[in-house]
Amino acid sequence: MGKAGSEFVKAEVSMTHVYDYMLHTLRGYAKLQDFEPTVESDLVELCQNAFLCVSPPEERPFLEASIVHAPSESPPCLFPSIDRTSV
Repeated sequence: MGKAGSEFVKAEVSMTHVYDYMLHTLRGYAKLQDFEPTVESDLVELCQNAFLCVSPPEERPFLEASIVHAPSESPPCLFPSIDRTSV
């Protein structure tokens, strides 16, 4: 079972799917917020390459491969509803 699960993840799960799911989840949580986030005036914005500069050389290829250049155009996947009467 573990090997089959590992093979499924290798074949079917991509970083695009992971980021789509993360975006969908974060948008859902954002709708639940009951406060207005604020940005402090002394904060410094970092570019995405700032993480690459301080990463160990062996991690750099993985970080570069996971960079998102734009949000997905497709909606997140929808799971079919479960028939609770048959469970």
